[in-house]
This record gives sequence, C-alpha cells and structure tokens, in this order.
Amino acid sequence: MKTLQSFTHKSLLIGFLVCLWACGSKEKPNTEGNNAPVIENTTPNSTTQTNTANLVIYKGDTPYITIQKGNDKAEITVEQTVLRVHQRKDDKRKYETPQGIIAEIKYKEEGFKLRTPDGQLRWKVNIDSEKIKISDNEENNNPYEIKQNDNQKVKIKRNDTEVATAKEHEGGKISIEATNGQTQLQFKDGSLKKSLAVLALDDLPMTDRVIIFYELWEQGQ
Repeated sequence: MKTLQSFTHKSLLIGFLVCLWACGSKEKPNTEGNNAPVIENTTPNSTTQTNTANLVIYKGDTPYITIQKGNDKAEITVEQTVLRVHQRKDDKRKYETPQGIIAEIKYKEEGFKLRTPDGQLRWKVNIDSEKIKISDNEENNNPYEIKQNDNQKVKIKRNDTEVATAKEHEGGKISIEATNGQTQLQFKDGSLKKSLAVLALDDLPMTDRVIIFYELWEQGQ
C-alpha cells in the first residue's frame, strides 16, 4: 500500500513539473509596446528629412557661390566667406558672418532695402512686373535697371549703358558677365532669372550682390 501511495505521489509531482515546463516554454507575446525602440527613416525620401535646396554659381569649373537652404536656415558661401541667413521676423531679416551681423533687410511693399546693422541705407531695391531697380538713395535716383527682354537674356543698364548680363546658352548653361569683363560666372542647374545678373554688378561689393541676389531669388525674380 505504501509503495502504491509513493508511486502515486511521484506521478503527481512529475505531472506538475511537466505542466510547469510546458507553460514556461510557450513563446511570450511582445509586450514592449511603446517602449520598443523606433527607427526613423533617414533616407532623402523621408517626410521627416529637412528639405534642402542647393544652388551653385561657378567661376570656370570651380564652385564660387553656394547656397544651402533648409526649412529653418540658409547658408551662403562665397569663396571662403560664410553668410548665415536668419529667418525673417516680421518685416526684417539679418545676415551674419562668424564676426557678427553685417547686414539687415527691411521689406517694403514695393521691394526691400539692404541696410547696415545700425539701419543705414546701402541699397534700395524696387520690384515691378517689368523691371527691377537698384539704387543707393531713398529717391531711387540714377538706378541700375534690370530687364529680361526674352527667355534667353537679362540686361542691367545704368543711364542707358549696359553694365551686366545673364544669358542662357544652348544646353541650358547660363553665363553671368560684367560688360567690362571683370566678372565671369556660370549657372548650370536652373532657369534664367533677373536676379542672376546682379552677381555681375562690379560696382557693388560681392557680399552686397549676393544678399540682393538671394532676396530676389527667394521672391522668384
């Protein structure tokens, strides 16, 4: 009788252990839920990727002016000089180098003004449907006038004298030249616009030219 009871107890114990083992060996469901790591898509096609628009102006075959524009910032590189373009705030925007603020844009209904950091006028830019005028005075006297006569050439004149052009050539390359031959640049990856010819205005410091160009380009000019 004791032998039978011992056997019965051993059988129950073995059965209980087998049951525990079977339950423990079942695959556990994924209970990590929101604690699981999320891998974001960082490929260029990702909707979370910051969109950038790159524009390059060449001198010969060498990049001379490069613009890198994202959703919340832009940088302009002219040779070794880097300009940081601030976000527009109301009717103003600032331009900065590592040395500090160098220029301010003041927007007007008819265009904008390029000013020194303390608000002094450097260049006034008026925009209408036919032409763009750039002058160094509030009255807009003796301005540079920019016109695009057709789809292939932009001219800048002052006092009826041509001083700069931007011209589209066969194959899509655009030449940007001062009439005196001092500035000769190329744009290879875009359409002809009035703003491009500003880069050949040798009477303006190159930094001023680039800022005016960028502001006009941003406005589709």
